[in-house]
Amino acid sequence: PLIRVLVDFSVAYGSDLDHVEKIVIAAIGKIEGRCDDPAPSCVCHSMGDSGLIMQAKIWIPNYADQYSKWLEMTKIVYNALNDAGIIIPFPTQTIYIEKDANEEE
Repeated sequence: PLIRVLVDFSVAYGSDLDHVEKIVIAAIGKIEGRCDDPAPSCVCHSMGDSGLIMQAKIWIPNYADQYSKWLEMTKIVYNALNDAGIIIPFPTQTIYIEKDANEEE
């Protein structure tokens, strides 16, 4: 049986998803020891609070390599996105403070 390795990540709203998928698939396609069938893939599977939630996937033949391939793949995806100038969002919060009209300055 083959073992699936998944890496979830997020990109900014407004990102070109076709471009993101192309960049990520090219990057994870260079991982040694992965299976060619099924081929590496990348999909946008949901819209999160801070960005579009993506998932990159490869298959490997050996369960013992799952964790090390996950670490390798996480680093590769992160670097590929940075190199391509694709924004990786992080949670932010905007706070608006109203000034009471009766307050003195």
